[in-house]
Parts: sequence; structure tokens; C-alpha cells
Amino acid sequence: ARFTNFLREKAAEANQAINYRPNYFLEMLSADGGFHAASKLLAAPKVSEGFTRLWEAGRLDLSVALVVESEWRIHFDPVLVNRAEAVLTKVGYAFKRYHPSQPNVTPTSPTSNSVPRKKNSLSFSKHCERLGAPLKNVADRWCGLSEAKRRAVFTIWSDKLSAGRYVFWNDSESPDDPRIGARELHETMQAVMANGYDAYGVLCDAVNPAADTRKRGHFQEDTVLILRFVKEPPGLVAYVQGEASVSDVIADSRGALMPFPSAMDDLDAPPIGVDHPDRVTKTQTSYRRDEAVRKHVLSRAAGHCEYCDAPGFELPDGRRYLEAHHIIAMSNDGPDRVDNVIALCAHHHREAHYGRDAEKLEASFTAKLLQLKS
Repeated sequence: ARFTNFLREKAAEANQAINYRPNYFLEMLSADGGFHAASKLLAAPKVSEGFTRLWEAGRLDLSVALVVESEWRIHFDPVLVNRAEAVLTKVGYAFKRYHPSQPNVTPTSPTSNSVPRKKNSLSFSKHCERLGAPLKNVADRWCGLSEAKRRAVFTIWSDKLSAGRYVFWNDSESPDDPRIGARELHETMQAVMANGYDAYGVLCDAVNPAADTRKRGHFQEDTVLILRFVKEPPGLVAYVQGEASVSDVIADSRGALMPFPSAMDDLDAPPIGVDHPDRVTKTQTSYRRDEAVRKHVLSRAAGHCEYCDAPGFELPDGRRYLEAHHIIAMSNDGPDRVDNVIALCAHHHREAHYGRDAEKLEASFTAKLLQLKS
């Protein structure tokens, strides 16, 4: 509670000092509390738009540095803290690592091993067992499966997760992967896709990401990622739909689906919308969006894809999942307006971004919106 209040005070300071109110972060604080909100940001595979805004304003002391430089750092996974230090170092911020007896010590290398690595309370194999999906091959520790519970559990290496997309299998690079466990992994993915099993991902950090054979350093014990597998280039790919608590999975409970902070650009919607949206930075193709536009479009769709009319899959709270897509991309000067945004099922949203007929789909989407208006 003290940490949550501390973060709220710093958010208020950002609002007063540089006229920046981190709305999404404040929502995370209200929903999850300070520790879980900060942990999600520390674990995200890319920096947030808020981090970029603070960097532009010269106030990175109000970013992840709030963990690195404060007494609260001892409560977080050292792997995540080291990652935050590396990001701060990369952008030229000279952080001051907190120490209980010397609070103003000179910064040291973010790869320092002076802080012991956080240990899990149980082994990965035991974790998979309690999730109800024991490992297919204890020697490989890649995935677990329970046909009775109709669920599978997969290792997700945090450094390989990009914008909520994770490539599990590359057909061109490894059609016949000789590694121990590769056959079991491929069979488990095929079973999930063929039978509609629930697929959960456990976010893991590698001790040495460059090693040919990876060793797990630490894995997330409290939450799992909800995965959706698709067959698309380069092979078998999973998309993160959100997070669920481990306690809900163990209890076979359909608890609330929590948002995962590395969703695709079109799904993140900061509350600023104009005909020509501003870039987050001069060098990025990420734009500020109006949350009201996204909500209006999803409400208009009433749970059905506005292109194919198929219902979105059902979320734990009973709502139907759809994704808001800008027909003319904002990188091509498309407006962030309801007449340029269409609600799509997950399949057609991905096809609109990666499919061979993306340009034809753009014309079809425009025609669909004209029909809706008439």
C-alpha cells in the first residue's frame, strides 16, 4: 500500500511538472496495485510510451528509476531490476542504485552480480504439475500437457516475446529440430490447435540468452499468459491475449482476464486523438490514439467482426474479444477517427497486417464501414 501511494504521488508530480498524466499506468495501479503494475512494466519487452514521454521531458527519475533508485528495489526480481538499469544506461540516464546503508552510491554496471538472483519457490516441473499440465519430457522442460484437463503449458522466453507475438517454430530454419524436447513441443502445439485446448505461457528469463542450450534463471509464478496459436510465417506463432492468475488456473476458475502490456500497437490507445496523430517520438512509428474512438468502435460492433460478422471468442467475463484496426494506417497519415477504424476478429486483424491480400482487405474494410453508415 505504501508503494502504491508512492507511485501515485510520483504520477501527480509528473502531471504537475511536465503536464503528463500517465492514465494507463494509473489504471494499472487501481486494478493491480503498485507491485504488480511496476512488475509488468519491468517485464515488458519494449519501453512504454510513458517512458518515452518522460525521456523527452528529461524526467526519467519518474520512470522505472523509481524502482532502481528506491528502497523498493529489494522486493523485485533482480533480473527485472537489472534489465531496467540496462535500459536507463542505454538512454544515458546515470541512475543511483539504492543501498540501505549508502543511499547515494555511485552507479555500477547493470550486469553486476552483487545482488543475488531471485529464486523460485518451486521447480519449473513442479510449477507445471500444479498448473495441471505436467511436462511432456522432464529433460527438456519446454512444455507440459494434460489431455484430461484440455490444457497445455509452454515456456515463453521473455527476450523473445515481441509486441505480444512469440514465434515457437520456424519451418525454414528448423523443419526437423534435433534438440531434446523439440518433437514433444511440436506435438503439443499441434494438439492445442487441433483440439482447442487452453494454452498457457510461463514467462521465463534465461541465465544466458546467448547460450545454445538455455538455462532458466527465474520464471513468473503468480500469473500465466493466455496464448492463441496460429499457423503463419515463419511457422507456428502464438499471440498473447492477456494474463490470468495462477490461482485461478489451479482452481479451474474463469477469473478476470488481465491485460498484458505488450499488445499490438493498434490495441494500445492513449487518450489523444486527432486527424493527424502525433508520433510518440520523432524516430518511432507509434502514435497517440484516442481511447474513446476505440471504445466506440468496439461498442458499435457488438461482439461481431465488422468484416466477416463472426463473433469474437468469449472472454472470462462473458464479453466477446475484438481488435480495433485503423484501415488507413496512421503511419500513412490515416486519421484516428471512427470512420477509419473497424472492429475485427483476431484472424482478420493479423491478416490485415501480415497477409498477402492486405491491400484488398483495406478496400473491403472501407466498403464495410460505408455500408454501416448507410
